Amino acid sequence: FTYLAKDPQKQASGNISKFFTTGSLSHELKVGFNYRQQIADSTTGLPGDHVWGYEYSYSSATALISRGVRTPFKTEFWTGSIGDTITTGNLTVNAGVRWEKQLIKGLDKITFIDVNHFSPRVGVTWDFMNNGKTKAYASYSQFVPLAPLVMNAHAFNGVTLGLLGGRRMIKKKNGLRRLAE
Repeated sequence: FTYLAKDPQKQASGNISKFFTTGSLSHELKVGFNYRQQIADSTTGLPGDHVWGYEYSYSSATALISRGVRTPFKTEFWTGSIGDTITTGNLTVNAGVRWEKQLIKGLDKITFIDVNHFSPRVGVTWDFMNNGKTKAYASYSQFVPLAPLVMNAHAFNGVTLGLLGGRRMIKKKNGLRRLAE
């Protein structure tokens, strides 16, 4: 296969913290966001005459051919988070939530992946010797794996989807295939 790609990225992020106290509790309230966009514009094709197989039926023979397929994909990731770190004496509690949105659009602006997820985060740290050197801690978080950007080029490209010269291969119930416009 021949594979060529351009994939420029745009990214923006911001975080802000506010420190304050309420009685004996010290707080650090944190708010953040991140946006990343990648447009992967790739071309994939077979070398040579682009014939990669033949299909025979009782009444005809069909050559399975391919041309170079240009596949632009737009991948967007959004995240937002809010959390509070509360400290009193030798005990610190972290609590918050993170929102993640992953969107991958490809051929004909078809949405392949659309993830919209809220993830809780909580943690506790205890300086049980009260000396700043020894601590016990526990935490719980949920994480959403990022969709691999290489998926755009390989899993969603025209060759994998059966796009041959701008047409989709459709598999019929009787096992025969035809080209759809």
